[in-house]
Amino acid sequence: CSAAARWPSRPSEMSRNCKTPALIPQRMEQAAATEVADRSVQRARMVGYASGNFGKNVLASTMDVFLLFVLTERWGVSPAAAGLVVMVGLVWDGVCDPLLGRLVDRSADRLELYRRLLFVGAPVVGVLFATFFVDPGWREPAIVGWATVMVLLFRTAYSVCDVAHNALMMRMTRTPGTATTLSGLGYM
Repeated sequence: CSAAARWPSRPSEMSRNCKTPALIPQRMEQAAATEVADRSVQRARMVGYASGNFGKNVLASTMDVFLLFVLTERWGVSPAAAGLVVMVGLVWDGVCDPLLGRLVDRSADRLELYRRLLFVGAPVVGVLFATFFVDPGWREPAIVGWATVMVLLFRTAYSVCDVAHNALMMRMTRTPGTATTLSGLGYM
């Protein structure tokens, strides 16, 4: 038998002359029908996943780009204090992501936990994002404290969504190639 003809693991799946597996044509037809039916569902799921990644990137990029500007130019915070606010948020993000990843990994029903984290975390991230850009009318040092708290809350809520969303990608795919495609779609 050739290497291609040896893949069935049971002798009952082999034809009598050991030239071709007996079930290959049936399996190929079933796989083709399933693949065609799954393509539209798969594409819809991939686009849905990618749109979530787009939304996350818009929020994170906007916060990263405008945080220093808002703090220094709009609210009159000194550049050193504004840099400290940004640094505290980034350090917290570096601590928070692994902790949340560990929490998610320990869950018995990960898929349900991902969904709950996304459904709860996404609106919270949006509200915190919008609230950050509302000027409370305070000046330094009170505004620095308020900005630090808001950045920490935003980074925490963002991490909840980000960890759940990124972990969900591996649950949605069966092969590394599909996971790579799905990941790439998120950045288009």
